[in-house]
Amino acid sequence: MQLITKRHILLTRTEWPSPAGAPNGLDVQKNLEEAGFKVSVEPLLHIHPQTINPEQAQSLQQNSAQAVLFTSVHAIQQWVSLRLPLDIPALTVGDDSTHIAKSLGFQQVNNAAGNATELLAMAQKQLSINGGRVIYACGRVTSLDITEELKKLGFQSESLVLYDSRPIDKFQTITTQKLESGAITDLALFSSRAADTFAKLVVQNHRISKACQKVRVFCLSDSIAQKINHLPWASIHISAKPNLSSLLQLITAPLPLLGERPMHPKDKIARLLGFASFSLVLLMIVVVLTAPQLLIPSSNVSQPSAILINGLAKTVDELQTTLKNQQQSIATIQDAFGKLDHPALNNRLSEIDQGLSALRTEMNSYRNVSADASFHDPMIGQLQQQISELSKSLLLQEKQISNFNVVMRDLDQVRLTLQQVGRQLELFENKLGQLPGLTAKVFELQQLSTEFNQQLQQLHQNPQGNQNPSLAALFLTAGQLETAVNNGQPFFHEIAAIEQFGGHQSMVRDWLSQANTLKPWFETGIPSYAWLQQELKIIANKISQGILSDELRNSGWNQQFADQFSGLITIRPIGAQTQGDDLLSRLARTEAKLANGEWQAALKELDVSNLPESLVDWKETLQAKLQANSLLQQFKNMLLTHFMTNP
Repeated sequence: MQLITKRHILLTRTEWPSPAGAPNGLDVQKNLEEAGFKVSVEPLLHIHPQTINPEQAQSLQQNSAQAVLFTSVHAIQQWVSLRLPLDIPALTVGDDSTHIAKSLGFQQVNNAAGNATELLAMAQKQLSINGGRVIYACGRVTSLDITEELKKLGFQSESLVLYDSRPIDKFQTITTQKLESGAITDLALFSSRAADTFAKLVVQNHRISKACQKVRVFCLSDSIAQKINHLPWASIHISAKPNLSSLLQLITAPLPLLGERPMHPKDKIARLLGFASFSLVLLMIVVVLTAPQLLIPSSNVSQPSAILINGLAKTVDELQTTLKNQQQSIATIQDAFGKLDHPALNNRLSEIDQGLSALRTEMNSYRNVSADASFHDPMIGQLQQQISELSKSLLLQEKQISNFNVVMRDLDQVRLTLQQVGRQLELFENKLGQLPGLTAKVFELQQLSTEFNQQLQQLHQNPQGNQNPSLAALFLTAGQLETAVNNGQPFFHEIAAIEQFGGHQSMVRDWLSQANTLKPWFETGIPSYAWLQQELKIIANKISQGILSDELRNSGWNQQFADQFSGLITIRPIGAQTQGDDLLSRLARTEAKLANGEWQAALKELDVSNLPESLVDWKETLQAKLQANSLLQQFKNMLLTHFMTNP
C-alpha cells in the first residue's frame, strides 16, 4: 500500500542483504521504499568483525559444544564467515535471527521469540548442566552477560566475541542537513546503544533538537524508547514485539494525530512532575487561549491584552534573571573543573552551558514579541507555539543538570573504589619498602643467634653463670621486649622485669633512666613502621584536600561545595625526586625515605616550624619508635658484652 503523504524515515543501523530463503521482511529499507517511504540510512554503530585464534577454532571443530546462543545477526554472520561448525544446536533470540541462522546453514535452530532474558530462560529449560559446554557468540558489548548467568546456574559456559560495535561521534554531513532542515519526518531505532548515541548527538546540536519536535520515533522495544524519552519528539511508538516484522507493521500502520505521544503511566507522572516547575509559563498559555479579548482582530491592543502582554514580559524577565544566575554558577564550576583538567565533567558542563545560551536567545525573542504594540491575532498562535517550545527546552535543561548530578554521584563511587585500590597498593608498597630493612634484620638476627649460641656454651661450661637465675631472666626479658617494641604492643611488664632482675646493677639503672623517657608508651605500645607509613599517607592526603578546599573557596566556591568536592580527589606530589620546600613536597620526600628505611632522614625532612598538629603527633611517634629501637639494641649489647663476662 502506497502512502498518501510522502514520509522520509531515517534508519539508524547498517542494512545487510537478505540471504537466500530468508523472508523479505528482513530487508527493512526495501520494504519501506515499496510502502512509499523515502529512506535515508545513518548507522549509529559501526560493526567490526573479530577473528578468533586457531586454538579456539580447532576446539570448536573437534569438541562439539552442547549449544551455541545468539542474540545478534552480526554474530551469526561472523560465525558462518569463520567456517565454524553448523551442526551445533543454535538458540536464537527472536524471529529475525532465527530466519538468518536457518538460511545460513544451521541444522537445528530454536527461537526464544523475545529478548536476551527470554533466551537465557530457554537455555536453562532446554539444555543440561552436565551436557557439555555452552557457547555464547556475541559482541564485545552486551546488554546481559549470558555466560556469567549460565555459570551461576551451574553450566559450563564461555563467551566467544565475534564482533565489536562502536558508536559514531558525529552524524554524516548529509544527515545533519536533513535533520536540521526538517526533511526527516520519521526515525527508526533498533537498539538501546543506538538510541543512547542518537540522544547524545542531538543534545550537541540545538537546531536538530528543535527539529525533533516534528519527528515520529519508532522503537523496537520499551527499553530503547526510555533512552530517548527525554527529548521533545512529536510522538514515540513502540513495537508490539521486539522483531523487524512487528516494527515494520507499526511504521506503515495509520498514525495517531501529530503531537500524541504514547507513554507508560509512570512516564506521564514523571512528565507532569517535570512541568510543575514551570507552572507559571503554562498558566500564561491557558490565559492566552481563554482570554476572548485577545481574539479580536485589531491593530490596537486593548487594555486587558496589554496587561497580559506586560505580565508575560515580566515572566520572561524573571526567567532570564534565573538563567543568568544559573549561568554564573555554572561558569564558576566550569572554571574550577577547567583548572583541574577533568574532560568528562567539562564536556557535560559545556552541554549545559550551550543549552542555557540557546534558551536565553529564545527568551529574548519572546520578550521582543510581547513588547510589540502591534500585537494581533496571528501572533497568538505563534506565541503559543513558542511557549510550548520553551517548556520543552526547559525540560531538556533539567535533564542535563540531572545528568550532571549523576556524574557527581558516579565520581563519589569512583573515589571510594580508588581509595580501596590505593590502600591495597600502599600495603604492597610498604612490603616492598621493608625488603631492604628485613634483609638487614635477617643478617643481624643470624649474627645475634651465633653470639647467643656461643654464650650459651660458655654458660654451660661456667657453673657460676649457669647458677645465676637473674641473668637467664634478663635474657628472656630482652627477647620479650624486642617482640613488643617491633609489634607495637605494650611493654611495661618487660620494663618492670628488667628493673626486678637487674636493678642492682648500675648499668641497668642507667639504662632504665634513659628508657623512662618512653614512659607514655609503656602501656600503649609504639606503632610499627608499617603503621607509621600508612598513617603518613592518610595525613598527607587530608592536608592536600584541605589546601585544595581553601583554593576553591578563595576562587569563589561555596564552602560546603568546596569541602565536598575536595574530598573527591587528592592532588599532591609523590616520589623522592620532588623539589621544593613547601609542606606537600617535604611530605613526598618523607614518604619515599620511609619506604627505603631511612628513618632519620625522613624525620629531618619535617624539621620545620608551623607543622599541622597531626604531623607533630606523627613525628613524635616516629622519634619514640627510633629511640625504643636504640635502647633495645643497647640493652642487648649490654647483656652480651658485660653480664656474660661478669656474671
